[in-house]
Amino acid sequence: MADAVYKFNKTNYPIDFEELEIELNNSGITSASLRGVSSLNETDPVKNLSVTWNSTLSDSAPDDEGTMDTVVNDHNGDSLPIFKKQLCQQVDDYACKRFAGVLTYEYTASSGKFFSLTLTAQMHITNLYTNKANLTYTFKVFTKDNSDSHTVADATDMTNFYLAMNNAYVTEMNLIETTKTNIDGAADAAAAQTAADAYLDL
Repeated sequence: MADAVYKFNKTNYPIDFEELEIELNNSGITSASLRGVSSLNETDPVKNLSVTWNSTLSDSAPDDEGTMDTVVNDHNGDSLPIFKKQLCQQVDDYACKRFAGVLTYEYTASSGKFFSLTLTAQMHITNLYTNKANLTYTFKVFTKDNSDSHTVADATDMTNFYLAMNNAYVTEMNLIETTKTNIDGAADAAAAQTAADAYLDL
């Protein structure tokens, strides 16, 4: 027997898919077994949620389809706490993208030379800094786009290079933590979204 897919337009957010599946499984529906709940992006008509069963639900004696409708429509995913958690995860994911492809730092100041802030680049500069007393000077470190370089003159220059990188890293991490703190302290979903967008729109 083919699966039966029921589509909904959910306007009360957020949706906790795992929790909604538990609610459906505990609802007393017996005419079919739940396959899963997933998001949709359909605009004609507007549908944003699908619930899949292994067969069509009965609609009378018992009215399992009506039970499903009630469970889905009443679900609010514990609302604000889960929504905040989802927003914080979006911030973390976006931060990873920024570190991987966007963020740079300038060294020396006003030089116009911008260096990568990827995890690999951070490790490279940190290792050079840690071993600065044993390095053979001078040597070059290339900019993020490899169009230029900085020639590290001595241990002091290496320390300053590292501090420039570390300051850029700390600045970004402070911004991330401030964003999460603002999300956590938001009074409602709209305020939480606004707090998240301050970082997500960078």
